[in-house]
Amino acid sequence: ILNGVCLLATHQRETVATALLSHSLPHNEDISDCWKALAADPHLSAPVLDHLTDILSHAAPYEERGTAHANEAIVSCRLLSAVSALKSMSQVPELSGALQVKFT
Repeated sequence: ILNGVCLLATHQRETVATALLSHSLPHNEDISDCWKALAADPHLSAPVLDHLTDILSHAAPYEERGTAHANEAIVSCRLLSAVSALKSMSQVPELSGALQVKFT
């Protein structure tokens, strides 16, 4: 299944990343394994890392929701999901090269 996720991500990277990010938090082991598989693939790790860091750079940190008494600031699920994905990906030793290129 993980090979299938990687194969699909080769052709539809943003679609796969968006689908994985849409899962409820905390990400279960299956979703975490998908992120790890993407991180281990040398052709996918850098573009997926770029996609996630773009979310971190541009996503609003919170969403405002109105209640009966006042507006509440609730943390952005998309932002937290991207952080969770990066945590899973960072556990893969093969990602170190992509991280060095991205952050040096």
